[in-house]
Amino acid sequence: MISRSDWFEDDHEIKVDLRLWRKLLQYTIHYRRTGIVFLFVAFVLAASDLGFPLVTGKLIADVEANGADVDLAY
Repeated sequence: MISRSDWFEDDHEIKVDLRLWRKLLQYTIHYRRTGIVFLFVAFVLAASDLGFPLVTGKLIADVEANGADVDLAY
């Protein structure tokens, strides 16, 4: 049976394999344009994920302030 202290030993740590990342980078260099597009899409999605709570918070604050008179199209 594995004790709780066994989870914190070095043997259970996940190690990053840098050879795998190097191989992946060498592969993607041949597809530079596609990689740039993927990076752009990833950053846009990350920005939308960060912006969603901000927009939702402003909407909730507007509903609290104005009640039924909120203009959701604005």
